[in-house]
Amino acid sequence: MSSDAHSHRSLMPGTSPPPTLRHPARAAHGRYMSNDLEREYATLADQLDALEQDIRRARRTSRRAQAQRREPPPAPHGEPARLADGARILIRPIEAGDAQELRRGFDRLSAGSRYQRFLAPIAYLTQDQIDFLTHVDHTTHEALVAVDASTGEGVGIARFIRDERDFTRADAALVVADGWQGRGVGTLLAERLAARARTVGVKSFTARMLAGNHAARRLVKQLGETIHEREVEGAVFFTTRVCEHAAPVAAPPQHVAKRSHASLRHALELARHPGRRLAHAPAQSP
Repeated sequence: MSSDAHSHRSLMPGTSPPPTLRHPARAAHGRYMSNDLEREYATLADQLDALEQDIRRARRTSRRAQAQRREPPPAPHGEPARLADGARILIRPIEAGDAQELRRGFDRLSAGSRYQRFLAPIAYLTQDQIDFLTHVDHTTHEALVAVDASTGEGVGIARFIRDERDFTRADAALVVADGWQGRGVGTLLAERLAARARTVGVKSFTARMLAGNHAARRLVKQLGETIHEREVEGAVFFTTRVCEHAAPVAAPPQHVAKRSHASLRHALELARHPGRRLAHAPAQSP
């Protein structure tokens, strides 16, 4: 066997093409093929058949190996908390690996809950937005997630982004999954977000909501004492002094990845005016 043929065989079945069969031609004396051609054809046919079997065997082996390597999703983790109705949740800083669950959680939100969170009609989050919301530095931009302790399904998220002109101030936002609203998830998240803010030097929060959103107003009180309030075109803007709460959830690991291309100015723009980044989404999901 030539070196080229050996090289091709070593590449099978990935990138090397199968050997080319010589088209049979009728012999001059009426035989379909000469003895030499018949032997060559039979040999190549046997080789192709053996190769096909090797390919099938390799594919079965690969599928089994992949199935064995596939690890189950990590067990839900975080600070345990029990709601008044007995349900158990876990609260922790957001991680980059939460991107998929964040997308699923957003998709499960009703249109009303989305509008109350962003004050804009949002159909879906882009990948860039998902990255921004999950790749945080936990100092200038913090986010705490609450998950169902039994399933790991996200049930709520609270975040703050510090003012680049005054690091003692931060914009805050919070959203709870529809099926978990009114059960105390938001209160627990708000308390822990305020506690986390204090540990990094944040002394006041700004927040905004739709006028008449009484549930959100109650959550603002959990963030701190209201020191300023004004209503503009159906939206209410609050400034609160961060108050004392229970100890915060465990601080995030120091090696958490930072998103180099998301500047603090970019973060503050999204926090203050999320509609500017999100209102460009089409009216329906792709």
